[in-house]
Amino acid sequence: TLEEAGLADKNNNYIVALSWQKNIWGLAVADLTTGEFKVLETSDEDLLRNELFRLAPAETIANSNLIEDVKQRKIFQNLKNVNAFSLSAFDTPYNLLTEHFKQKNLLSFGIENFKVGINAAGLLLGYLNETQKTKLEHISKITHYATQMYMTLDEATIRNLELFATSNNEYQGSLLSVLDKTLTNMGGRMLRRWLLTPLIQKEEIVERQDTVKEFLNQPNLASDLRDQIKDIADLERLIGRIGCNKAFPRDLCGLKLSLNKIPYIKEFLAGTPVKKLTMLATALGDHRELVEYLDKAIMDEPAALLSDGGYIKDGYNEQLDELRQISRGGKEWLLAYQTKEIERTKIHTLKVRFNKVFGYYIEVTNPNLNQVPEDYTRKQTLVNGERFTTPELKEYEEKILGAEEKIIKLEQQIFIEALETVTRHFAEIQKAAEALAELDVLLCYAQIAAEYSYICPAINEDGRIEIKNGRHPVIERFISMPYVPNDLEMNHEKNEFILLTGPNMSGKSSFLRQSALISLMMQMGSFVPADGANLCIVDRIFTRVGASDNLTQGVSTFMAEMQEAANILNNATSES
Repeated sequence: TLEEAGLADKNNNYIVALSWQKNIWGLAVADLTTGEFKVLETSDEDLLRNELFRLAPAETIANSNLIEDVKQRKIFQNLKNVNAFSLSAFDTPYNLLTEHFKQKNLLSFGIENFKVGINAAGLLLGYLNETQKTKLEHISKITHYATQMYMTLDEATIRNLELFATSNNEYQGSLLSVLDKTLTNMGGRMLRRWLLTPLIQKEEIVERQDTVKEFLNQPNLASDLRDQIKDIADLERLIGRIGCNKAFPRDLCGLKLSLNKIPYIKEFLAGTPVKKLTMLATALGDHRELVEYLDKAIMDEPAALLSDGGYIKDGYNEQLDELRQISRGGKEWLLAYQTKEIERTKIHTLKVRFNKVFGYYIEVTNPNLNQVPEDYTRKQTLVNGERFTTPELKEYEEKILGAEEKIIKLEQQIFIEALETVTRHFAEIQKAAEALAELDVLLCYAQIAAEYSYICPAINEDGRIEIKNGRHPVIERFISMPYVPNDLEMNHEKNEFILLTGPNMSGKSSFLRQSALISLMMQMGSFVPADGANLCIVDRIFTRVGASDNLTQGVSTFMAEMQEAANILNNATSES
């Protein structure tokens, strides 16, 4: 759906397509509301299942000859809205993609050799073309879904660490509910993605940390940036509506006002020594030409609907100005015509009026009907009088109503031209939107670090996890008493394994989650709840917490525990 009422502001709304060939799965992912489009190939069904769980797609598409296989496989049983779709005999996945992106091949996107992935991507694009009946120009690129660039989080870990929801499926009490201080919907969605894709490259983590340090060292800079960002519209979904021909005049007004803030943001970022902020300032781009165009064309407070008219500025189009002059001159003409008819007929109570049902008319009360001239044509009989028209009034009515009809048509035509102009700027707007979202998340990191007394963790490369006075980031926010901090020291020499015992409700699983969440937050680039931390980068976090079952798939509590334990033993590495 593209209707705002049906969308969660800070959640992506993904649709996926699956293909399968020679034991290789192709996965294509799109968010029609933002223009995101990516593709993955894998022979690892566990990885595929984890990705589908993380994406939580609103709809899944598979080729007609694969649909039954997809529905029967256990790894897909939790998917919603699984539907069959086949391309026409005249379309091939490869050609659909190259035609859409106006490229001779897919080399520039780095997916030329992803045969099965291309099948999924072409199927998904064909389905979106079929259902949306529009060009989808906001889907301007397709990217390789590189899972090896991020820490792997499986379904059990995401659930057990309560990243997005508690065990009772409530948002409050999740890690995200504590961390999310983003000011824009774009930033909120990016924070969710960063939470699901912690980094494993030290350089990228340090870049984020350095940015947070800069904001903490310069609180005025952070405050100024927040003031600019907080009123920026959801540019990703806005251009999504434009790309799907679902935009309204107020969308273009929101786009103009948002892009107009970018020069101020870039001015605040000018001269910063921080690499990440310099990169974001460049990515924000220059939108002066588009802003000037929209400022000339679109009213600052336009009408809500296209059918209402009243959203193109005076002075933008000469023909529109002439028609408006005719329409606006109506009141003066009617007043002058009424005065003239009163003098001519000597009927002092005569009124010239208008309503949407009968148009323009002259109203005469019953006592004065004997004074009505012969050129008056009866239009309607009332209890207290009659309504008439005249050839002159009829001619004027046609002129006025014709002008108003032409105004609405001309405004709609100009609006369509404005959308086409914006479409040509989609790529730079999407790039700016991504930079604004990233800036929003980094400002969020700085705010929670200051508010919750988080520190910047050091990063080592020799497999050590050292946490001094670590705290559980969620529990400490939801209890009235002070949280008792804990230390942790693990390494490959003496402390590779910890057996922690204690009675029920003594905090064992809280300590387990606390340790995992601190590592996770570090690899998101965030500061962490501790007095000191020196952490290594881990490739996976595994958790096996609490008792659960999956009876719909024939899995008992005991079997669920054994399967999750086996998953850890089979997939853990020395860096997990």
